[in-house]
Amino acid sequence: MSRFHQWKGRLQNQTEGYPFSNGPPFKTPVTGNPTTGVFPVEATPVFKSGPTVTGAAPLGSVLTAAATGDPTTATKTYRWFRQTGQAAPVVIAGATAATYTTAAPVAAGDKVTCEVTLTANGLSSAQMSNAITVTA
Repeated sequence: MSRFHQWKGRLQNQTEGYPFSNGPPFKTPVTGNPTTGVFPVEATPVFKSGPTVTGAAPLGSVLTAAATGDPTTATKTYRWFRQTGQAAPVVIAGATAATYTTAAPVAAGDKVTCEVTLTANGLSSAQMSNAITVTA
């Protein structure tokens, strides 16, 4: 097969929606206009601010996680963690909202943080917040 035919085949695969030659390597066809070369760019969501946790420190108070991202349509999910002393942070079961009321198993002296995940375009980014130390 001549070089011309090899390149023609690769170009044909690209114009049929595949990013590389030899067919669909990722099972996700590229969408866009191969004539103009304009293809949409799917970017990982980016944090514009935060995440931060605010609220009173005493046990039984409400903590609130806040973050903004780009694109603004990105969905946010939350996971709250507690850390006792130098131990590794542990996920607080059932704490998946933007707010969390400090209660058992969290105890005075524990540090509480929130992980916020932004999801858009099938991609996601996660970041941990600042820590608040719970008081008695």
